[in-house]
Amino acid sequence: MKNIIVLIGSRLVNGLFGLLLFGLLRAIISNDGYGSFSSSFANLTLLSTLAGGVLGGLLLKNAFHFGSEYQKVIYFYVILFMVLMVVPLELALFFDAFILLSRWVVYLFIISHLLSSVALIHYQLKQRFILMSAIEIFRTVFPLVLILIVKYIAHISEISVNHVVLVMSIGNLLGICFFIKSAFLGYGGKIIPIKAYLKEKMRPDLLYGFSFASFNALAQLIIARDRNLIVLNPNAAQGSDIAYSADQLTKVTNGVLFPLNTKVSSELGGLVRSNEVERFHQKLNAYSLFTLVAGLMITSGVYGVTYFYGAIKLLKDLDHNAILYYGLANTIYLSCLIYQKRFDYTKYKLLPTLLLLLAGGLAFLLMGFIFTTFSYFFITAVTFGLLLLFSGVCLPNQKLKLNK
Repeated sequence: MKNIIVLIGSRLVNGLFGLLLFGLLRAIISNDGYGSFSSSFANLTLLSTLAGGVLGGLLLKNAFHFGSEYQKVIYFYVILFMVLMVVPLELALFFDAFILLSRWVVYLFIISHLLSSVALIHYQLKQRFILMSAIEIFRTVFPLVLILIVKYIAHISEISVNHVVLVMSIGNLLGICFFIKSAFLGYGGKIIPIKAYLKEKMRPDLLYGFSFASFNALAQLIIARDRNLIVLNPNAAQGSDIAYSADQLTKVTNGVLFPLNTKVSSELGGLVRSNEVERFHQKLNAYSLFTLVAGLMITSGVYGVTYFYGAIKLLKDLDHNAILYYGLANTIYLSCLIYQKRFDYTKYKLLPTLLLLLAGGLAFLLMGFIFTTFSYFFITAVTFGLLLLFSGVCLPNQKLKLNK
């Protein structure tokens, strides 16, 4: 119970700091430049999510190696992914996916985020949640403090997107320090067993890792595509307002509702172990509905506050239509994130990823027929929700045998 309170509390605190950070970024980046920052940051997050997600899967699969000579397996995979990331990064740079960012800043962000993410998962597996929360909060607080100093003490009114991402990369410093510490403690041991292990297990490890990361990476790809479409808006100032609204609504809804996902996972895991199928589905449906209703209330509240108090500095750049689109989209997505757990312990565990891929493809086709300017993520979320609900009806509870 204590660990859940720490996790939920840290996520809420981090979400609050995130709101302040992105509000400050909107003020310090040029008026037309925030859309480019949002697009570039979404693409950076996509690549770091893919690499970090695969590594996360590998860490979970090989958790029992911590503290043994096989701990080097984990560091081997870290180095391997740093090398493998060169190709997609160079391709992304070639196609100008990182608008206004220099090559070295892109590499610095990806590598620092990757090492920091490994440290986060390391401490999560060891159930040292206070350290894990400290790394997460430092990622947000350090850039916030540094940019506050730049703006109000150094009196620099505008900084480039390149420098903003550089500052956010340095925010991973604490995580890197903990990674180096854990790597140093794990130094030593025999090399021959590791070679034998990799020869036998490397292929299944990588398949498991990519399977583990596929859903989150696909979701981030959809968000990146959405932000890229926003940048194409011929009115750059309006595009920046829409991107800012999308980022802030994501921070608000995720900050309040995503911690519930941690509680749900813990509670449902207990029901799976005791094979209480009926209660599992009752709890799942109740939490999914609660998330949907709570998200609608949050979106309505943000819209109302913005409507009546729009002159407040943090709110004045929010686009009212974007509040509705992205508030609803994030609410539906978070509700689906809980509902899809009905498939996690069955032979249909890859179904949500396939449905999300289908939803993204259908949304891309529907964009030409639905008269909305900035709604790719909204259309994808609604389509994914409908497909997931339809699958739940077609695959009734009694056909979903939970695997203990």
